[in-house]
Formats: sequence, structure tokens, C-alpha cells
Amino acid sequence: MTAHARGSQVRSASRLVLAAALSLAIATAGAHAQPTAHHPGAWTTADKWPGRTTWPSSVWAVHMGLVRGDTLFARPHTKLLTWGSWYPNQNDGGLWAWNPTYDDAAQAAGNLTPLPVAFPPLNPFCGTMGSLPNGDGLIVSGTERNIVGEKKSARFVHQTGTWVGAAMNDRRWYGNITQLPTPTGKLLATAGNKYDHMILFGGRKEGPGDGAPANDVQRYGITNDGRWDPALVDNGTVPWPDEREHHTLADQRLGPYYLYGGKGASGELLGDVWQLARSNDHLQSYRWSLVTGIGGAVHPAPRWRHAAAVDQTPNEQDRPRAPMYVYGGEDASGIPLGDLS
Repeated sequence: MTAHARGSQVRSASRLVLAAALSLAIATAGAHAQPTAHHPGAWTTADKWPGRTTWPSSVWAVHMGLVRGDTLFARPHTKLLTWGSWYPNQNDGGLWAWNPTYDDAAQAAGNLTPLPVAFPPLNPFCGTMGSLPNGDGLIVSGTERNIVGEKKSARFVHQTGTWVGAAMNDRRWYGNITQLPTPTGKLLATAGNKYDHMILFGGRKEGPGDGAPANDVQRYGITNDGRWDPALVDNGTVPWPDEREHHTLADQRLGPYYLYGGKGASGELLGDVWQLARSNDHLQSYRWSLVTGIGGAVHPAPRWRHAAAVDQTPNEQDRPRAPMYVYGGEDASGIPLGDLS
């Protein structure tokens, strides 16, 4: 056998040994890939929050999140933030340190120690919390007047136990947050509600003389400071009611709105019915649809200067069928009407 042949055999044998070693290493790693639980876990019985003496003084939490503690000098290595509204008193939220002392499930509540913490710079009711890479907690938004989203965020600095507020690009209530992959270290805020609108439609615009009837939708944002959002106008691509004045726009809580009657731009009396419903919660946009064939009932005569209201049916399932009542007004001759439809 030549030296070249013997060298080839040695190299082949080495490759076989290396392949066998790699296979053994992979098999060994696979064997150790199944961790064993330190504790199988157990549910405790219901108990009051630590630091509370009675159920009425306990915490009515609607959200909670973990923030980093510190393993140095026997300090807690996890902290728990929890809150309801956190206003008007401290019973609605707080901070607890996790100091594991008991391994007995029945005594697990003793591992939580109440810690002093200030109010956050916003009402975090129905806000969402996430954890930042450095261990801080970040609450995205909250509520203003319990019906409006906040345009704020609150960062809980775990080293000092203090809050730092920051403005957001938009309001959101019942929003979501997603932690983005490292190394960005950022949280993405999405979805949620902004605020309710007060809706105005039509009427006469300010101008020379009495002006002219309009058919735009004006939207007033119901916030503490108030704001007017851009008007919605007829762009000719979707169904849209004609200009009018002295009509009615009856609404329900959370919508939709129902437009009826009025006097048109040419002086004619109108008797059409339109529904205005929200079509996109994020953009706060709306759409019109003409209501026809109303249950075979006798359609009231065209009129203006009348009154109308929608029955505030409490059953959410029946709300699309809630009745609208139309009363009185004037006919084309200016004669007052006294019928109820």
C-alpha cells in the first residue's frame, strides 16, 4: 500500500470518528433538552391582596404587569404593578415586591410585600402595560373621563420606583402593545379607541345673506379640551344625502345616526331617511346609506322643522331595529303638523 493510500484511509477514519462524535453530541444535547420543572405548580385559595385587611379594601385590578427588581443585597428580584383606575384612591392600584420566602402554595401571598409608589401621571384604567428591555414597565395610554383615550404614556423606572410621562402620537383606549425584536428595544402601540364624536349635518353655512344649505358632516371630538376633526364631504363616489336645513339627525348611544326630512337647496321639502354609521374606528370615518322599504309602514309626509328621536333600546342585539319617532313640523304651505310616525 502506498503512503498516499494509507493517508487517505487515515483521513477517512478521522472523518468517521468526527461524524460519530457529532452525532453523539447532538443526541446528548437532545437528551438534555427536556427540562424538569422545579415545582409542578398549584393554585392557592382566594385571598385578599397583601397589605389589605378586608375584601372591600382590596385591589380591584383590571391589569397587571411585571417589572424587574434586583437580586443584590436581598432586594426583591421581581415587582408586580397592578391597577384598576388608580383613582381616586390608592386602593385601585399599587406595587408589590416578590420576596420568595414560602414554597407552600397556601402561604404564597406572604411572598408579596407592599411597596410605596406614587400615582402615575395619567389614569391607566384600561391602558396596556409592557416590559422594556432594561426591566422598566411602560403603560400605553389610559382613559380621560372614562370614555376617552389618553394621548400619554407612563414609564415606571424600576430602579427608583418613580414615573416618567411622555406624549404619544395619538390617543388610544383599550389598545395593544407589542415588543419589537432586539436590538430596537421598542414597544409598538396599535389599535384602541380615540374618543366619541358629536355629529352635525347640514344646515345653512355662514355667507352673504342667509348663506346656502350644506351637506357636510362636522365632527366634534368629545375630549377634556375638545377638538374639531376635519369635516366629511360628498366626493361623488359614495351615496350622500342632499343639502338641507331644518332636518333632524336622531342618534343612539354609540350610533348609528338617522337623518330625516328638511328643506332642500331648491326649497323643496324632503322625506328621505338616511343612516350614518361609523365605518372605521381607527380613522373615525363614517358612511351614509339610504334607508328604503321601512317595514311596509306608511311613510310620513315630507316636512321640515319637525322633531325626531330614536328609541334607546338597551338590548345591543335589537339596536339595529330600534324605532325612530317623528313628530310635527311644517308642510310646504307652512301649516303646522301634529302627527306622530
